[in-house]
Amino acid sequence: MRTRNLPDFQRELRRWVAPSVNMSFADVSGTVGWLPAGFHPVRPNWDGLLPVPGNGSHEWNGFLDPDALPRVVNPAIGYIFTANEMNLPADWPHEERRVGHEWTENSRAIRISEALASTPAHTLASATALQTDVLSVPARRLCAVLAQVAATLPSGSAPGNEAQAALSLFASWDHRLEASSPAAALFEVWFSKHLKPALFARLVPDAATRALLAPGDIAEILAAIEKPDSRFGPNRLQGRDTLLLASLAEAYRDCIIRLGTDPASWAWGRLHHGYFEHPLASVLGTGTATSFDIGPLPKGGSASTPMHTGYRPSDFRITHGASVRIVMDVGGWDNSLCLNGPGQSGDPRSPHYADLAQIWASGDYVPMLYSKEKIDPEVIYRITLVRG
Repeated sequence: MRTRNLPDFQRELRRWVAPSVNMSFADVSGTVGWLPAGFHPVRPNWDGLLPVPGNGSHEWNGFLDPDALPRVVNPAIGYIFTANEMNLPADWPHEERRVGHEWTENSRAIRISEALASTPAHTLASATALQTDVLSVPARRLCAVLAQVAATLPSGSAPGNEAQAALSLFASWDHRLEASSPAAALFEVWFSKHLKPALFARLVPDAATRALLAPGDIAEILAAIEKPDSRFGPNRLQGRDTLLLASLAEAYRDCIIRLGTDPASWAWGRLHHGYFEHPLASVLGTGTATSFDIGPLPKGGSASTPMHTGYRPSDFRITHGASVRIVMDVGGWDNSLCLNGPGQSGDPRSPHYADLAQIWASGDYVPMLYSKEKIDPEVIYRITLVRG
């Protein structure tokens, strides 16, 4: 953290052992870089995916030289980004240098790249907007398919009241999973609880094999729907469209049960929520644990949006994502912004235990002062640790 230039930063990264991470670099001269870091074992006769005998026949042969990892410095496009997607170069020698086998699907990376490419001058405001962006690439792609389906329906025909109402709700939607959005609520209920199960049941007849697919690979799900094959039946388009409309109708009825009969009152945040459970909740009394917990907090997004808010489908509670957000003004450090949810104190008695929770949920920020001159006037109290 104290290095002042890229060569020193690269040298220090040689000592970064674990976890394997994507490192981003920027300095006051304008240099930017992407540098993955981590120790990667060299396995001469196996790939690390399955158990092997522990008799010495499958030992590691040291670690991959960190300088052999890929890196990008000052790319021609003018920016770097990473969202845990598969970002190894197209010509990466996987058999020779095995650094991983699974990555997060690339929806977030696609949206981040789009936003950066369309922003000629980057500001703190554009950076915070990107960190809290809730545009869903899967929603955009699937709604494009649904629009094609709706356009091919015979004139005067209706796919069913619920399916038609769902298509109408999606028709003018901007594909943003805003906490206040009725269409976002319908889409995520459809995608996670109805479309995926219906698709898996159609494409994978064996129930035992099907159980291994959850939660499913987003890229493959989208590809299967956009380019249906013979598994949808002799008329693959008709088979796919029937599945889409039937599951969409089921999702619409599901939302009526969950959110009421008036779609205008539906909201993604009524289902999708953050909840900060105290680490000792399981051993505290019920009343105490509840008072220490913070939430539920309505929140937008999903695991496929730049504002990562992955959730468990059982109750839509957020289980993955950023509890900390930081935007650094390189060189103008005191202008930087941050947010640490749910607060800066771990003491439930402190007024700062939960004072950032609502700010976190709404996607806002607070100042992250850097210099002593800026910090000292803002100090409320100091905690002094004294050796006993």
